Amino acid sequence: MNGFGPGTYHSTAVYTDGTSDLTLTVNDDAGNPGGGSNTLLWVAIVIVIIVIIAAIAFLLYRRSKA
Repeated sequence: MNGFGPGTYHSTAVYTDGTSDLTLTVNDDAGNPGGGSNTLLWVAIVIVIIVIIAAIAFLLYRRSKA
C-alpha cells in the first residue's frame, strides 16, 4: 500500500454552502513504528525476568542444601 511521503499536505473541498480546509502533516517515522517509546517497558520486563530467574535459582540452591 502506498501512502503519503513525509511533508505537509493541504486540501480544500468546495461545497455549495462553503468550504472545508484540511492540513495533513506526515512525519518520517515509517522505519520505527511507535517512535521507540517502548524502550523503558522492555528494560523493565527484562529486569523482572532476571529477578524471577535469580529467585528460582536461589530457592533451588536452598532446597538442595537442606
